[in-house]
Amino acid sequence: MQIDVMKAGLFTTVQDRGRVGWMKYGVPRGGAMDDWSYRIANELVGNDPAAPALEVISLGPQLRFNYGCWISLCGGDISASADGVPIPSWRPVWIPEGSVLTMGAFREGAIAYLAIRGGIKSEPYMGSSSTYVRGKLPGLLGRSLQAGDQLETGDWAIESVPGAAVNHALGCKLYYPRWSVSPLSISKPQQVRAVPGREYAHFGEESGERFAHSVYQVTSRSDRMGYRLEGYTLSVMQPLEMRSESVLKGTVQVPPDGRPIVLMSDSQTTGGYPRIAQVISADLHLLSQVPPGGEVRFTFITHEEAEYALYKREQELRMLKRFIRMKGERDG
Repeated sequence: MQIDVMKAGLFTTVQDRGRVGWMKYGVPRGGAMDDWSYRIANELVGNDPAAPALEVISLGPQLRFNYGCWISLCGGDISASADGVPIPSWRPVWIPEGSVLTMGAFREGAIAYLAIRGGIKSEPYMGSSSTYVRGKLPGLLGRSLQAGDQLETGDWAIESVPGAAVNHALGCKLYYPRWSVSPLSISKPQQVRAVPGREYAHFGEESGERFAHSVYQVTSRSDRMGYRLEGYTLSVMQPLEMRSESVLKGTVQVPPDGRPIVLMSDSQTTGGYPRIAQVISADLHLLSQVPPGGEVRFTFITHEEAEYALYKREQELRMLKRFIRMKGERDG
C-alpha cells in the first residue's frame, strides 16, 4: 500500500515513541515531540500506540493516496483538505483511493501528526523507526520527506477500524464521523510547569523567581534538538565549573550568554551548562506546540505535584481510549 509524496512540506519526518534504553550510549531518544497528540492520532485509526506516523512541522506536505484508508490528524491547528474538501482534526477520516491530501500552514500550534491505519513502514533501528536527521537514522533514509518519495503502510482489515460499516454503505466517498476528541488547549503565552533543576540554587533567589515570572519567546533558531528562548537573561551567582552530566528532554540549560535553552526530543544526552529547571513530562507536549515567535511562561511545582500531573494525564488518555473505542463500536 503506497502513498506518493507530491510536496514535502517544510520538515516532515517519520516518528514513533523513540529509542528507549540507548541514551547511556549517547544516542538521543528522539521520537514524537508532542507525544500526547501522536498517541491519540494512532488510537483514532486503531493503530498500535507506537506505530510510526508522520510528524509535520511548520508547513505540511501534499500526499496522494493510491488506496483507500483511514487517517487521523492531531496536534496543532493545521489547515488540511482532501481534493479541496476541508477535513477536520482529532477524529478518524476515510480517504478514498486516488485522493490528494494537502496540508498547509498552522493557524495555531507548531506540530501535527498524521497517523495512517497500519502505520508507516520503516525498518527499525535500535528498536525505533524514528527519524534522527543529525545521526542519519531511520525513518525514511534518515532524513525528512522529499517530493517523489513513496511511503509504504502496513496491511490491515477494514472491518477492524471504527466506522467501517458506515464506510461500506458510503462506498468510496470521503467520510468522517460527527464525534471528535477535544483538541489541545493552547494558551498564549503557553503555561508550562517545571521543577527546579540540579543547579537551581546556584542562580540565586532573584534569578529563580524572575525565570518563573517572566515571559520568554521561542526564537527562530529552535528545532527538534532544543528550543532557544529570548527574555530575561540568567546568571549564576559565582563562576561554576561543571562536568558534563546527564540531560534529557525538558531540561532547561543556561549557557554563558544567559539565554535559556529547553532541550527537546533530539537533544544530546549529556551537557555541561547549569540546569535551572526541568519541564515536567505532563507538559512537554504543550511546550512543543509553541512556534517560533510564540511565548512561554514557566511555573515551578514540586516533584510530588509533577508525578501527580503525569498520573492524571495518563488517566485522561485511558479515558479517551475508552471513548474512541465506544464510539467506534457504535459507528460500526
